[in-house]
Amino acid sequence: MLIDKQVVIRDHSQSKVVRKALEDLIRDFRKVLNADVWENGTEESTLANIPCLKVGIQKKREPETFVIEVKGNEISIRGADELGAIYGIYDFSHRFLGVDPLWFWKGVEPEAKQAVELPEGTVEGQRPRFEWRGWFVNDEDLLTEWHEGGGPRYIRYPYYAQVIAEDVAEMIFEAALRCQCNMIIPASFLDIMNASERRLVELAVARGLYVSQHHIEPLGVSHFGFENYWAARGEDVHFSYSADPERVRATWRAYAQRWVEVAGDRVIWQLGLRGKGDRAIWCDDGGVTPENAGGYISQALADQVAIVRETDRRSEPLMTTTLWLEGARLMAEGKLSIPPKVHIIFSDYGPSQRMQEDFHTFSRTGAARCGLYYHIAYWMRGPHMVQGTVPERVLEEYAKVLAKGDTWYSIINVCNIREHTLGIQVVSELCRGESDLKAIMRRWAPAPLPEWNRAFLENLIEFQPDTPVQDGDCKGLLEKLLAWIGGDEVNPAPWPLMDEPARMALGRRFLEAADGLAKVQGGVAESLLPAQWRAFGRFQILVQGCILENLYRACGALLTSPDRDGVQQALAALARLLDARTEAEQGRWANWYRGDRKENWPKLHERLQLLLTKLDTKSGEALCH
Repeated sequence: MLIDKQVVIRDHSQSKVVRKALEDLIRDFRKVLNADVWENGTEESTLANIPCLKVGIQKKREPETFVIEVKGNEISIRGADELGAIYGIYDFSHRFLGVDPLWFWKGVEPEAKQAVELPEGTVEGQRPRFEWRGWFVNDEDLLTEWHEGGGPRYIRYPYYAQVIAEDVAEMIFEAALRCQCNMIIPASFLDIMNASERRLVELAVARGLYVSQHHIEPLGVSHFGFENYWAARGEDVHFSYSADPERVRATWRAYAQRWVEVAGDRVIWQLGLRGKGDRAIWCDDGGVTPENAGGYISQALADQVAIVRETDRRSEPLMTTTLWLEGARLMAEGKLSIPPKVHIIFSDYGPSQRMQEDFHTFSRTGAARCGLYYHIAYWMRGPHMVQGTVPERVLEEYAKVLAKGDTWYSIINVCNIREHTLGIQVVSELCRGESDLKAIMRRWAPAPLPEWNRAFLENLIEFQPDTPVQDGDCKGLLEKLLAWIGGDEVNPAPWPLMDEPARMALGRRFLEAADGLAKVQGGVAESLLPAQWRAFGRFQILVQGCILENLYRACGALLTSPDRDGVQQALAALARLLDARTEAEQGRWANWYRGDRKENWPKLHERLQLLLTKLDTKSGEALCH
C-alpha cells in the first residue's frame, strides 16, 4: 500500500482516550506527508481508492496488546482495550511514519516524505514484560517554569511554586504513552485540592494513563498538603501522626475521596508515612524515633488500607508502598509489617543506581507481587541537569529485578525528561521485553551518536566505589569549597578538603576527566548525523558535555588551588557553563533553564565573583600593612 497525500481515518473505538492518540497520529501524517486526512462523517463515495486506516477495540486478546494489519487499501489497528489501541496507534506512527517515541523531548522532527509504502502483513504487539510501567515527574524544577500558565502552588518549599503548564504536561503524557507506559506520577508534592495541580491528574487520566502519588504523599497527602488542608479550615496544624492520628486520618480520607472523584478507577494508591520534603518521619513528628518508627509506619499502612477500601469502589484497589531510604532500612531490619495485597516497591540507592539490601534479602513468600522504583535521574547526588545514567548499569539492575520475578511494577524518576532520554528509552524498552542493548541504542539515536555518548559517560569519575560524580555532587562540593576558602567553618564530609595530598589527587582526577570530556566534544562531527538529529546531538554531547566538563574544571581548580587563582579559574569555568546553557535555549527550548533553582548555577557564579572580590580585598589590606 502506498500512502502519499491523502488518508482516511475511521475511529470505531468509541473512546475519548483513543481519540487523543488519533489526533496525534493525524498530526504525524500531516508532518511527514503533508497529507489531507479525512475522518468519520465524510461521504464514502468521496473517498474511493484512498488508503483507509481503521481503529477499534477487539477484546479477545491479552490486555494492552494490539494488531496492525495491512491488506489491500486498508490498515486496521485493533487493540485489546483502550491502552492496546493507543499503543497500536503510536507503534504505527513510529514503525511506518518514522516518528520517534521521544521526538518532542529529543527535539527530533520526523523526516518529511513524498510517500510511505506499507507492506501487506500483520504486526502483533506483545504484552509488556512489566504489568505497570510508568514515569515519576520528580525534581522537575525546569519543567515547572519553562512555560507560563500552569497556575500557582501553595507550598512552603524553595521549589515548585508554579504548576507545569498544560501544553507541557500534554507532551509529557503523550511521550509516556508512546513509550508504552500505563501510569504516571505527574508531579512532586501534588495537592489535588488545588485546582491547578488537580488539572495535571485530569489531563493524565484523559489520556488513558493511571495515576499514582509521590512516595511522601500517602493517599495524596504530603505534609504541605496537610498544612494547606487545615489552613483552609482556619487552623494552623502541625502534622503529627503520633500525637494526633485522628486528624491525620481525616486528611487522608478527604484526599482519598477527592482522588477517586477525579481519577475514578485509574488510581494506584501510594501508602506510607514519611516526613516533610522527602525526609524520614522522625525528622518532623516528635513522637516518632528511629527505634519506634517501624511500629508507627506499620499502623499507618493499616489505617490507609482501611481508608482505601472504604473509598475506592473497586473490589481490589491497587495499593503500593515504596521502600525508600529509611523504609528500605526498616524493611531490611524486619521492623515493618506490610498489609496483605499491598505491593512492595523496592528502590535503588539514587547515587549508585544499585538496588538496596532489602531488595536482595526480603522473602517474597506470601507477599503481594513486587516492583521497583528506579532513578534515571536523582537530586541531589545523581544526574539532574546533565545526563549520567550508564545503560549497562540499568540492564544489570533490571536483570536482578527480573531474576526475582518483581515484574508487577516499574516506575522511573525522569526529572525534567529532556536530559535523560537515553535512560528513559532503555528502561521503556526493557519493560516491554527488549534486552539487546546495542539494538536499543540504535533505536535511541543514529550512529555515531551512541558511540559519542558512550565516550561521554566513560569520563564520569568515581569518588566513592560504584558511585559516579554527577552534576549534583559538583554543586555540593563547590559550595563546601567556597565556604572553606572563604574562611567559614565547614563540614568537609565526604570530600577530603583538609588532607592536602588526597585533595590534590582528587583535583587532578577532576581536571583529567574534564580534559576527557573536552576531547569527546572535539571529536563530534555533526555532519555525520542526519539533519534532523543534529540539534539533539549538540545538546546531548556538546552542551551537556560542556556543562559537566566545566563543573569538573571548577571543582578541580578549587581542589588543587584553594586560593585566588583557583577561584578565578572556577569563575571562568562557570561562565563557560552558562554560555553553553544559552546555546540550549534556542527555538522551542527558550527559557528552558528559567526554573534552575536546585543547582542554580547563576547563583553559584555570583558567589564565586563575591569570593574573588573578598580575596582581592584581603590581599589589598595585607599589602597596606
